[in-house]
Amino acid sequence: MAAEETEAAVEEVEAAAAAAVAVAVVGVVVAAALGFSVRPILLHVEMMTEGVEPDTYTFPFVLSACAKSLRLFEGIQIHASVLKMGIQDDIFISNSLIHFYGECGEIDEAKRVFDKMYERNVVSWTSLICGYARMDQPKEAVSLFFEMVREGIWPNEVTVVCVISACAKLGDLDLGKSVCAHIQESRLTFNAVMVNALVDMYMKCGDIEMAKHLFR
Repeated sequence: MAAEETEAAVEEVEAAAAAAVAVAVVGVVVAAALGFSVRPILLHVEMMTEGVEPDTYTFPFVLSACAKSLRLFEGIQIHASVLKMGIQDDIFISNSLIHFYGECGEIDEAKRVFDKMYERNVVSWTSLICGYARMDQPKEAVSLFFEMVREGIWPNEVTVVCVISACAKLGDLDLGKSVCAHIQESRLTFNAVMVNALVDMYMKCGDIEMAKHLFR
């Protein structure tokens, strides 16, 4: 009987702990969804202080908040927690780390996270490409784009805008045309943002007629 009571007590504690994690996770997710940039971070700190260990679902939202608010120190601490928990191979967490470091200007750290990934998707590549473009390293951004295509990963709309912007900064028309050829192969539907980026690229590369044609 005592053993059964002990088991029941353990189950009750485990259920309470699971409920606490669920409530905390919902709080972080809702705060992030509402656009708060600091609140998810504070909730995460509160979770850790109270001994509630976050799950893999929580970290991308908290890292996104750190990226949005440029909280480098807090993001580095969260990265340390990820490593301590041994969940650094989770692709969503890794992608969030790349985005976070890129937004905070720590592009070398973003590249280190990228290089250690066993699995990469278009978000992984795009986050690093955009990080390079944002840090005024357009050559690295374009080079990474071609490497991504060689790996059989096709770009999305965000990738296109970032890599075209990088070509515009380089002012290299032939390179821009080569990038555009790969984009056309991907059969993406061009939206207004992508077209505007193309117009800007052709203008800066000296092909005014093509820029006018796209503008029409």
